[in-house]
Amino acid sequence: MKKLYSIIAFVFFIIMVAGISWAFVLYTEPVNETIQVVDYSYSYGGTYNLSAEVIFDNPVYERGTVLSDMAGYFYTISPVADIEYLFSYSPTLQDSMVQVDTETILRIQSLNDENTPYWTKELPLSTSSFSLEGSSSGSDEIVLDAADIYSSTVEIEETVGTSSGRIIGYVVTTANMEGYISSTEINLQTISTLPVYFRSEYYYPDLENASSSIETKNFYSISEVERNRDIMDLWMQLAIIAVGFIVFIYAVAMGRSKGEYGHSEFKDWISDGSFPGGDWDKEIYIPVLKDLVDIAIDTGKRVIYDKEENIFFVIDGSTLYFLLIDEKED
Repeated sequence: MKKLYSIIAFVFFIIMVAGISWAFVLYTEPVNETIQVVDYSYSYGGTYNLSAEVIFDNPVYERGTVLSDMAGYFYTISPVADIEYLFSYSPTLQDSMVQVDTETILRIQSLNDENTPYWTKELPLSTSSFSLEGSSSGSDEIVLDAADIYSSTVEIEETVGTSSGRIIGYVVTTANMEGYISSTEINLQTISTLPVYFRSEYYYPDLENASSSIETKNFYSISEVERNRDIMDLWMQLAIIAVGFIVFIYAVAMGRSKGEYGHSEFKDWISDGSFPGGDWDKEIYIPVLKDLVDIAIDTGKRVIYDKEENIFFVIDGSTLYFLLIDEKED
């Protein structure tokens, strides 16, 4: 049995060494990989800024004060909002130019709790056109007369019927961009939206939920690069090494567990000694060590183990009970 475990340990030791050698060779060998490389790109998009000038006398602000980043703007203080739509364009190449045309409308709606409109009305606000070369920006200045808009919503409600909905306005800017970067034609449209809420005494823009954003468009080419393998590329080799190591350790441990006595749980009934040889009236082969130990206990004897001969035996008068380890498969 020990020979069998020795053979198993040797085989899996060779497998483990082969796996390590294979992994080392692959790890030190560079590998070619096809990747996408960004040749050039451009970023574009619009954002909103809002401010309101104080135009009426009030106990808080002086006339001419410009308010921004407020929770709300009162009709009695600053009823007109100045909204800047800032369109930015940033290419990675100098050889680029775009023409930008913008159109901004105000979409007013009375919405119920499920955001379904009772009615919708659209008002034109502004248009603009500008050319951009390289990294640059253009803007459209939009004037929003909030007090007048709220008054018009009251008139609508009085005419068509008062609803229990919420009055919400959406500043919607459509930007059409045409031009080129290198030899690539640009023809895109982007839409930005700024919600504005109208209440009976004040209005406020929801800049945090504006849908304006900056987007990037990349143009790629295929390139072949050389790189070294990383540890994740060697998963198969690592698995072979791990299996080889586990089985090798198991085989060594099992081989050693046979020890001097074959099974350590029987050591209290086994003593070291030398096989005497000679002729016996009866020679009885016992295939299981536990059975040999039982015979020794029943006859009041001890099991003797001869390390040199690898034999366990019990002598009872002229009868020999024995077990050859190399012949036992347990």
